[in-house]
Amino acid sequence: MRKNIRIIITDDQALYREIAKFILNSNENFEVVKICENGHDAVESVKLDSPDIMLVDINMKPMNGFDVTTQIKLLAPSVKIIAFTSHDEPAYVKHMFSLGANGYITKTSTIQEITKGIFEVYNGNDYICEEMKKNMTAE
Repeated sequence: MRKNIRIIITDDQALYREIAKFILNSNENFEVVKICENGHDAVESVKLDSPDIMLVDINMKPMNGFDVTTQIKLLAPSVKIIAFTSHDEPAYVKHMFSLGANGYITKTSTIQEITKGIFEVYNGNDYICEEMKKNMTAE
């Protein structure tokens, strides 16, 4: 039997947390082990819930996704981080990857692309959604 991919969702907007939870829980390979509404909760949760993957929004207060990524990579370097955000500027992608993120998916991505990105990152690859690849090529 295949082990479920353990995921923590971190987003300060309840709607996006619930949508992500619904999408991920509909896939038998994923297990949402925690939903965090801010960066501080995410950093604490990584210690307690041992996720494989964390979906992290960038725009959060008081600790943004850049700070969350930095903290988690210090505490638990094996946890793979995917930015899950509405930001579609190439500079955000580059900055997240420079901090140790493994993926970047926009909130306008399809369910199939979100799923593909999680599998790619879980299997040790970096992943950038198609929208961002186009934006980065155009830059």
